[in-house]
Amino acid sequence: MTPYFRCVLSFFALFFAVQSMASDPKASVEPAPKRTSPLLLTTLFESVDRHFPLIKSAAQDQRKSEADSLSAQGGFDPVLKSGFQRTPSGEYENQSLDAVIEQPTPLWGSKVIAGYRKGFGKFGPYDEKLKTNSGGEVRGGVEIPLLRGGEIDDRRARILSSEIAVTASSQTLELQKLDTQRQAALKYYDWVVAGEKLKVSNALLQLARDRDISMKHRVVKGDVASIDQIDNERSVIQRSASVVSSTRSLDKSALELSLFYRDDDGRPIVVYPSSIPPDALSLPSKEANQIQQTMTTPAPDEIVNLHPELKRLRALNEQNEVETRLAQNMLLPKFDAEISVSQDFGVGTPAKETLEYKAGIKVELPLRRRTARGKLEGIIANRSKIDAQLDLARDRIRISLMDYAQAIHAAKTRIAMMQQELALSTKVEQAERLRFRHGDSNLLMVNLREQATADARIRTIDALADYHKAVVEFELIVNRFH
Repeated sequence: MTPYFRCVLSFFALFFAVQSMASDPKASVEPAPKRTSPLLLTTLFESVDRHFPLIKSAAQDQRKSEADSLSAQGGFDPVLKSGFQRTPSGEYENQSLDAVIEQPTPLWGSKVIAGYRKGFGKFGPYDEKLKTNSGGEVRGGVEIPLLRGGEIDDRRARILSSEIAVTASSQTLELQKLDTQRQAALKYYDWVVAGEKLKVSNALLQLARDRDISMKHRVVKGDVASIDQIDNERSVIQRSASVVSSTRSLDKSALELSLFYRDDDGRPIVVYPSSIPPDALSLPSKEANQIQQTMTTPAPDEIVNLHPELKRLRALNEQNEVETRLAQNMLLPKFDAEISVSQDFGVGTPAKETLEYKAGIKVELPLRRRTARGKLEGIIANRSKIDAQLDLARDRIRISLMDYAQAIHAAKTRIAMMQQELALSTKVEQAERLRFRHGDSNLLMVNLREQATADARIRTIDALADYHKAVVEFELIVNRFH
């Protein structure tokens, strides 16, 4: 293959690859959309509910439960049974046709039967029952379980259990929404905190840069030793590195937040620092006081019992009750009553034209019943297991609410202290900077005062974030389900 021919082939291969990517949008790499307008927590929650993959997955589980419920109702669909038999040769040549429709009903497990059969030809004495008049035989009847299968049977148990499963899956969906919103809120405030800390780092850097300009003039005048100006340059580099680190923290938190904040196509949206609302870390003391008053004692049962985890476990207990009823019923002997009528039509034996009534009893009694007893014991054990899970979940929810309330109170106390510290640190920093301008202080002390103010501001930001995280976790449980 000549070099010219290889070049032509490469050109056409590249051309068709580009055309393929252009025709298939998914084949091209699309940049993640970005948001610059302020992102509110309520907007984030709306996006989570609509587009978060795990919530979509839980919603499909609920749809599957609803489909299983429909499938269980199919246990009461009518069933058509038919058969045909022919003896084409031999001493008795005959044909017979039999068709039956069975309709199970939820009325004490009874079953209605309607059928038609026709037998024609020559039948032996042992098959005389297969022979009918020329118009065939029409019959109908009902089967009624008197003991086993009367109060409850597999069909009704499946329907009851599937309906309860729909409730359980809906609570699983609510639980997934609650957990996802909680995680999204924590990531949201991590992002807000990272943005506020970056502002602190930038402000600290700007102080060093402004001072570096003035110190260069003072070195020229001889007011400041050159070593002090060099030390300030070191401070500029150190604080610049801190800004890089803070920027990286903000970028990382924005990427983590994008897992929860998505567009209408489900793609993660990366938010800019400008999207941080200016009042994201404000302090609504009224809400905090209400929460503190509400949670001075253990959470009341009406709040705790509305939690989706408890509703889900209670639904599992209801399923267990259905299974218990079925297992206990299976211990009973099978004692079914059968009532039927039949009549032949057309030409044939006159006796078959008379309406015929039949009644009978079918009895079935397992001698050891180990299957039913073993199933019942397993169900009882599972019920004890669910009860233990309910107790733990109830205690965990109640303790979590108390913990959130205590965290809110502690954060408010810290905020008040940090604001006092910040005010004092700012006053000392300004005084130290003034002394430095008059030559009564040194650069080391100024740097220490500035760093102390920055640390106080960062601790205030952390306290505010802890407050908001505790409030949103508390409100997600109380207000979402109350």
